[in-house]
Amino acid sequence: MSDRKQQIARHFGAAAPTYDHAARIQARIAEQFAGEIAALTQPARILEFGCGTGNLTLALTSRFPNAHLIATDLTPPMTALCRKRLGTSPRLSYAAMDAELPASAPAQFDLVGGSLAAQWFAKPAHAFAALGTLLRPGGVLALTTLGSDTFQEWRAAAAMLGLDAAIPAYPSLAELDWQRPRGFLVETAHEQRLWDEHPSALDFLQSLRRIGADLPADDARPLSPGALRRILRQVDAKGHVNATYHVLTVLWRKS
Repeated sequence: MSDRKQQIARHFGAAAPTYDHAARIQARIAEQFAGEIAALTQPARILEFGCGTGNLTLALTSRFPNAHLIATDLTPPMTALCRKRLGTSPRLSYAAMDAELPASAPAQFDLVGGSLAAQWFAKPAHAFAALGTLLRPGGVLALTTLGSDTFQEWRAAAAMLGLDAAIPAYPSLAELDWQRPRGFLVETAHEQRLWDEHPSALDFLQSLRRIGADLPADDARPLSPGALRRILRQVDAKGHVNATYHVLTVLWRKS
């Protein structure tokens, strides 16, 4: 596992106990996403990547009670909480898995999906191609991920101060489509912007820490304490903090 992957796993593992309390937007997105999947396909076998504490897992098992679902995550503490939340059954199992190196035989599933996990992929196009091999013909690769306008308030405040916000570079919807595996057709592709309100910029940063998402971009230099305080003051100057989540949703079908 690369140093970056180990860093991601440590952050999310440490945040596992506080994740559900802070992940309001993530839970909302997972529920909506599951509804879109159910409107398109009725899978018999499902592989979920980046299951976290089980927001999407719960939504999928509710909609597809007769499907066999394997919930996986890079971080064992997250998978353990998902198991604790949903329990086990003959139709539900769990595994630790790096979704960029999926450990499964090809053509095993009707649905491979994950909600707000793909933004952590080092090489998204390669990961999508690898996950696509796990699908049977006609199967669906479904994901939500963060888009280019995510946390635009923080980016704007840093830019006004001549600083680098150290936020990862997220794709536009068109750029995400360029990463679609060969031989997959677009069934659904759309974007939406949701706002998560916070009493202060510091509370926003703390909320990211509580879900494990406080990692800077892979190649970014960490902000100095002084620079961080300047950005916090700049964001707070508007009197309220609405953190933008630019969410991209795609469902691609294997031809």
